Amino acid sequence: GDLAVGLPGANGGTGKVTVVNGRPGGWPAPNLGEMEPLTANSPSFLGGSGDRLGTVIQAAGDVHSDGLDDLLVGDPDNNRGMLILGNATNFAFEQSFDQPANSRIQLITQGSGESLSSLSATGLAGVGDVTNDGAADMLVTVSTTNGSRVYLLPGDTPIFGNQGLDTLSAAYLDTASTNVSVAGVGDVNND
Repeated sequence: GDLAVGLPGANGGTGKVTVVNGRPGGWPAPNLGEMEPLTANSPSFLGGSGDRLGTVIQAAGDVHSDGLDDLLVGDPDNNRGMLILGNATNFAFEQSFDQPANSRIQLITQGSGESLSSLSATGLAGVGDVTNDGAADMLVTVSTTNGSRVYLLPGDTPIFGNQGLDTLSAAYLDTASTNVSVAGVGDVNND
């Protein structure tokens, strides 16, 4: 498997998300002073000035049923989230998060009074295949004027570019609470 490392203080506060690809056999136990940095030549995404990108990252699972896992990255300072699609040919080293790319889908709010500016790591989750269509689904929490709204975004939806959460969602839950945590829990009722 692979892993992602969020580094919100990197690059003078722009922040950075680094994707570290696993490798067969793993990493051998090194001799002292001969350790290989995990982030050396790894694909990464950089935030803009003061964004602190990397405070919110979650595994999404295989959202597009292409055999590759995807990554959810929150960017609360810019009131958005990003779905980064898995890529067998690898991503570029230190690419800008704002740079247009076929491998990223920007998730934005369109509902009146909704915001992703308070998004935290517990408000974003890959939840497995909740809709039973063979693709991983996601939960995204937004703050509203009356509390919070949690959107269920189904996987395998042909989405590209900027996408409104209310347009993409299969369902939502409104709550007066402003401190909402979401998570995938598997199939607890064996259906």
